[in-house]
Parts: sequence; structure tokens; C-alpha cells
Amino acid sequence: LVGGWGRVAGEPLPVTQLKSISVASGTLAAGDMEGAAICVLTQSGATALTTRTATQLYAQIPNAGVGFSWFVRIINTNGGTLTLTMDASITATGTLTLATNTFRDFLVQFTSATAATMKQIGTGTTS
Repeated sequence: LVGGWGRVAGEPLPVTQLKSISVASGTLAAGDMEGAAICVLTQSGATALTTRTATQLYAQIPNAGVGFSWFVRIINTNGGTLTLTMDASITATGTLTLATNTFRDFLVQFTSATAATMKQIGTGTTS
């Protein structure tokens, strides 16, 4: 890890990624919550989403390593509560439900090539 979170030796990630999805409940797709140092995901369709595995996330990030971390903001704009579920390879801390028009901020960090943590670090409302 070079130069702080979201940067990897030899290949820095883009600074931000904004993604807006409206999918049925299920597993997030590749690139929905990874691919930049700061990832913002707006969800308007699902009421339940599951993260991909830590191994899948690790493989998606060029030159990822143990200790690599990035910021994810998930915004819920649908008509009901959104519940996040972590794959068994990701340990979550904090609240994993989002009421309508709220967001939660997470810091995601790899603890190995096959495991990660996802810590809630903030919350707020949108209009």
C-alpha cells in the first residue's frame, strides 16, 4: 500500500466512482461497490442486497493487497428500507439497514486475499 487508502503501488485507482442502480434484491454486481478510492452507490429498486465475496472484490481491484481500504457510500432512494447482508467472508460492524432517503458510509479493508471488514463510519439523509 502506497500513499494511503485507495492507492496501490504502481496503479492508483480513480478517485471517485458514482453508480446508480435499480435492481431487484440480490447480490451486488462487479464494480457496484469497488473500483475507486471513493465509491458512491445509489440504489432505487432493491430492499435487500448482499455483497460479493471478499475474494471477488480482491480480484476486481488491480494490485490489491492486505490492508488495502476504500470508502463506500450506499444511498437508498427506494420506497422502503434497504437491508445489506455481508457475504460470510466479510465482517461487518455498524448498522446495515437504510431507511428511505438515507445513506450509510463504510470503510472496507482487506484483512487477507479472502477476507475483509466493512465498518460503518457515518450516516445521513438525502433529499
